[in-house]
Amino acid sequence: MSDQKLVSTASRIALGGAFIIVPLALLVALYGVWPVGLKSADGKTATDLFAPVFASRWNPALEYRLILIVLLAGALGSYIHAATSFASYVGNDELHRTWAWWYILRPVIGCALALIFYFVIRGGLLTVSGGAQDLNPFGVAAIAGMTGMFSKQATDKLRETFDNIFRTASGGGDDERSDKLSPE
Repeated sequence: MSDQKLVSTASRIALGGAFIIVPLALLVALYGVWPVGLKSADGKTATDLFAPVFASRWNPALEYRLILIVLLAGALGSYIHAATSFASYVGNDELHRTWAWWYILRPVIGCALALIFYFVIRGGLLTVSGGAQDLNPFGVAAIAGMTGMFSKQATDKLRETFDNIFRTASGGGDDERSDKLSPE
């Protein structure tokens, strides 16, 4: 490919800077929503640290904290995947402009996939009598982080699985549409 299709130096620096800031922001947010009452030397809890951001005492229920942990850990896992890829491609001088949005959206995809995975596990694999207080936030964060980290492989495998499970006969389904996209 020509050098014109590579990401500019300024864009590489900007994207690299974002790859430094994003995990720090995610870690601070995880600290702020973690459901333990650890207190700092001045007696403040993690929840107290976020009170100025929300202009009140912010204290969501445990279930909401777990959902936020899932979202943040999923983004952090996807960040690891994207940052590793970014470093490899920049190091080999092969970072192309067409992949910029892939790097930007990877943490968002990781959040969404981790949340769906969490809902599947909570909705189908735990008993009705088990509540949020019975869950270990470390385990929840670990599963969400791994889901985010391997979101590319997970979506590929889910696509393969659902394509097989929900296969339609040739000429049926989307094949019947007259307004479908065609390759150019």
